[in-house]
Amino acid sequence: LRVRKYGSLLIIESGPQDDPVNHARIRRVSVNYWTLEMATHMGRWEPTGMRDVLDELKTALVRDFGWTLTPIA
Repeated sequence: LRVRKYGSLLIIESGPQDDPVNHARIRRVSVNYWTLEMATHMGRWEPTGMRDVLDELKTALVRDFGWTLTPIA
């Protein structure tokens, strides 16, 4: 797994650099707050409804969605 910064997004992905598999992304919505979105099997992003400071969202990602972080490729 690796994290790629794209604008106000932190994208968690795996696989080859030229054809990555998306797992999750964290979107900055204000100075201190971020939202968590998960990738679907169709490659779309679904919001989780979680909004918090970055450290809390990282903890929630591992705690509540850890199974989605398994490398696919």
